[in-house]
Amino acid sequence: MANAFSSLVDFVRSYVGPRTITQSDNPLARWRRNLTPQSRVQTRLFFADIEDAVQEADNGNLGPAARLCSALRSDGNITGQLSTRYDGLLQLPRFIEGSEEKLTAGLREDFDRVFPSSELSLIAADGGLLGVMFGEFIQEGSRLVLRHRNPEFLQYRRSEDRWFIQTQFDGLVPITPGDGHWVLHLPGGVEHPWRAKTMWRALSRAFISKEHAIFFRDAWNQSMAHPAKVAKTKQAATDDQRHEFLAQINEWAQNAGFVLPPEWELTLLQANIQGYQTFAQSIDAADKEIVLTINGQTPTTEGGPGFQNTAVHAKIRSDLIQSDANGMSAMLNEQCIPVWANERYGWGSVPSSPRVRWDTTPPKDRKAEADAANTAAQAIKGWNEALAATGTGKVVDAVLLAQTYGIPLRDGVFSPPANN
Repeated sequence: MANAFSSLVDFVRSYVGPRTITQSDNPLARWRRNLTPQSRVQTRLFFADIEDAVQEADNGNLGPAARLCSALRSDGNITGQLSTRYDGLLQLPRFIEGSEEKLTAGLREDFDRVFPSSELSLIAADGGLLGVMFGEFIQEGSRLVLRHRNPEFLQYRRSEDRWFIQTQFDGLVPITPGDGHWVLHLPGGVEHPWRAKTMWRALSRAFISKEHAIFFRDAWNQSMAHPAKVAKTKQAATDDQRHEFLAQINEWAQNAGFVLPPEWELTLLQANIQGYQTFAQSIDAADKEIVLTINGQTPTTEGGPGFQNTAVHAKIRSDLIQSDANGMSAMLNEQCIPVWANERYGWGSVPSSPRVRWDTTPPKDRKAEADAANTAAQAIKGWNEALAATGTGKVVDAVLLAQTYGIPLRDGVFSPPANN
């Protein structure tokens, strides 16, 4: 009880609360609604950009790495795989549990409004890509909502062991995770979260290789569509005749035709027709690396026998699904749901805040567990009859068996159906 009271006191002392957003027609007031400066957009990337981002991240500046992560989403394969992993996670069965039924029912009612799945998916993806899950609580009128924030403006100062955010009006602002305003969870680890268990470097290498291969392939296609023209004239041709013929070639249009004087020739100089295969191979190799990096596996990415029609379980390695669910639950339970409880029911409700979790058990496993539980239930009668015949006075502990198979129990009296 003392520990709960101390935790509550600490929560109240450090509580700042959501940032209030006001509706106004004043241009300056509307501009101030934007917390951070305008994001920088980088349209062409090179391998040197990865090296720069690594060095900047190790200095505590996540800007270049975050911009790489934003660029990655322009690739259809990466976007699709990320959606399967993180949007798919949020579609798994969700459980909200707690000791206070009023709070539990309230969170079930408010969850999707306060914590929109679109925002949670972006936050979770940042955790996988960059090792940092970053959000902000906004209060707009009576509406409380958690918003994803771009980690591009995050900075970590080793000298202070603290995170800051670059804002467009107030400069660098310190972040206190869980203070009711900021949400900052580090699934990549407290020290150098951008290094361990993150995908941005591997995906950036594959993305840049793929992008360049696509550019080169398009250039190749254009060269094949417009090959070099080689003209040969007879030795007696005058310079004026050659220049006039060259002008005609330069004006070559679709379905062009030429009538050549005797001994004149016009040919096309084409490259090796098989050269394009190297670009296709580079693109294919990059796509495979993308799938392996995000999903943790490649053999099951196309589905097949033994897999259910649930993409997140068929494609994503099970330990990654569990890790993502644990990270999301930890962030919400530690830094978000207490804020919701405080804003809706007051600070006294914080110690009794409900908790959320996702069931990551594959559908096939759940069916196997249910079949095993049913078989065990049917066996109770047979075992009790066998034990009765021994005269030992022993019976099967049905309650313990139910708990073993995860069957929820509550107090009550079983009434068998009446015989017709």
